[in-house]
This record gives sequence, C-alpha cells and structure tokens, in this order.
Amino acid sequence: MMSFSSAIFVLFAGFAKIHRSLAVCPDTGIFDSSNTFCCLESCGSCGGSGCDLRPGGASSCCTSSITQTCDVANLPCIATVTLPTSNCPTGSIPDSSGEKCCVEPCGTCGGF
Repeated sequence: MMSFSSAIFVLFAGFAKIHRSLAVCPDTGIFDSSNTFCCLESCGSCGGSGCDLRPGGASSCCTSSITQTCDVANLPCIATVTLPTSNCPTGSIPDSSGEKCCVEPCGTCGGF
C-alpha cells in the first residue's frame, strides 16, 4: 500500500508532466528533452553533453546558461506555459485539455 506522502508525490509528478506538456517554445526555438528550455534551432539540440561545442555555444545551447522566461526574453529562454482556452462558465476551471470543466473550489480539474 502506498503511503500518503508517496501518493502526494505521484500526484504532483503527474501534474508537473501535464503542466510541462502545455509549454510553449517560440517558433524558431527547439525544446530540451524535458520541454523546459528553448534553445536556438541552430544548436541542433538543446542542452546535454557537448552543448557548449554546438553552433551558438554555451550561452545559446546549454540549459544551465538559460535564466529568463520566453515571455520576457528572446531565445534562448525558459519555456512558458500557455493554458488552453476554455468555454467554462464563470466559477469553474478547465481541465488540461480545455474540454471539461470543474467547480473552482476544486483548485484543479482532472487527474485522480
């Protein structure tokens, strides 16, 4: 049987995964493997081993060098999350797909 703290961690990890799947990288950027950072397309890949040797160097291709979010900075940047638009009525919140609505006191919609 799963402990309460383990259950909370599993729920949080699941939410974090859904949350990152809603991330938006500018059109000319490419995501790192976690969909957290956006690098210049010329890097070929974002982050990881040898990122400092790619075209653009460490400042454009290494995630450890990226400190500003995409909503306030040009590439490279930390991907921002854009929630789907919703047709939910006032007093309710959408699930991650934007297709289902839950009452606002729930705090989140969907999941377990």
